Amino acid sequence: MYPVVPGHEIIGEVVAAGAKVAGLKVGDRVGVGAQVYSVYTYNYKYADGAVAYGGYAERVRVSHHYAFRIPDALPSDQAAPLLCAGVTTFAPLKRLGVNVGTRVGVVGIGGLGHLALQFAAALGAEVTAISTSSNKADQARQLGATKFLLFNDDAAIAAAANAFDVVVVTTDQNDNDWARMLSLIDAGGKLLLLAAPNKPLAVPALAVLFGQRSIVGSLIGSREVEEATLAVAAEHNVRAWVHTLPLDQVNQGVQMVRDGKARYRVVLTTTH
Repeated sequence: MYPVVPGHEIIGEVVAAGAKVAGLKVGDRVGVGAQVYSVYTYNYKYADGAVAYGGYAERVRVSHHYAFRIPDALPSDQAAPLLCAGVTTFAPLKRLGVNVGTRVGVVGIGGLGHLALQFAAALGAEVTAISTSSNKADQARQLGATKFLLFNDDAAIAAAANAFDVVVVTTDQNDNDWARMLSLIDAGGKLLLLAAPNKPLAVPALAVLFGQRSIVGSLIGSREVEEATLAVAAEHNVRAWVHTLPLDQVNQGVQMVRDGKARYRVVLTTTH
């Protein structure tokens, strides 16, 4: 809905607070994710028809229920992506009961995947990074993976059959080999879809039926889960890996993403 002001992973300072605001005060460092009320943070309308404008604006007005105090341990640039990408990866891992000993594979080491690796490790899981790029193995281990599986290595994939309780898919490639991914999941396990390929999923039914595997999806999370995401990140040193650019270089940042050069998030900074 033009004109549109985008941005839905925002960190800033409270500069004004209404009389009914609870738990926050002027001067607090807070974050805002993909919701500012029960509407999206940008490109959406409130019930009264007012337009929601996002984080590229000079000021953002939100309900205090959707603004979260940022723990002191989290630098703003590394914490900002946790407000959407972070909660999107943490919430389903927690909901699926990932804990000590859970065998988790993460497909795709990118903007979502590098956070999924860290959160799974923070929850105590046995974490394996799964990628088509062997040059990401060292970075994956820095992010908490104890093993690395090359997805296009037929022998390695065959050897890893039924090796995981949860396989997290963070890559939105349209040619994802879903049968190959499902073969990695043990009986009763879950394929957790966090990416959104443009094409419908071509999933072989027998790969789901045998082993009683499930396919589940997830996107962002509740206020309580957002708070838990930030708390776990602060306690377990979960950090987004970021490139920082001033806001007026946003087009350069977008091009970095298009070119696949972002490792792994581009964060825009402003000074007022």
